[in-house]
Amino acid sequence: MGRLIRTRTYRRVLAVGYALGASLHLLDLFDLRRSYSTMDGLDQLWLFTMLLAEILASVGLWRARRWGMVALAVAASSQLMRHMSLLALYGLSEQLWALGVVGLHATSIAGLILVRRRNRLFFERVPQ
Repeated sequence: MGRLIRTRTYRRVLAVGYALGASLHLLDLFDLRRSYSTMDGLDQLWLFTMLLAEILASVGLWRARRWGMVALAVAASSQLMRHMSLLALYGLSEQLWALGVVGLHATSIAGLILVRRRNRLFFERVPQ
C-alpha cells in the first residue's frame, strides 16, 4: 500500500510540473513571455505541439491513464532532443538553463520507468 501511495504522489507531482510547463507555453503562444508571432514556422509548430502534449501528459498522469504516460514520453523526449540540440548548437555557456531542462525531463522519464517496474499497480486508482 505504501508504494502505491508514493507512486501516486510522484505521478501527481509530475502532473503539476507538466501543467506549469504547459502554462509557460501558453504564455509564449500569446506573446507574453517569448515572441511567438516572430518565430519561424517550425518553432511555432513545436511550441504548439508541446503545449498539447504537456496538457495531455498533465491530465493523463493526474487521472492515472496510460495515455498520460505516452504523452509524457512524447513531451519529455521532444524536450530532451530540442534542448540537447540547443546545447550542441550554442554551447554550454550560453544555454546553461537547457542543461537543467534536460536533466529534469530525463529524471522524470527515468523515475516513471523505475516506479513502473517496482509497482505493477502504477495506473490503477487508489481507493479514496
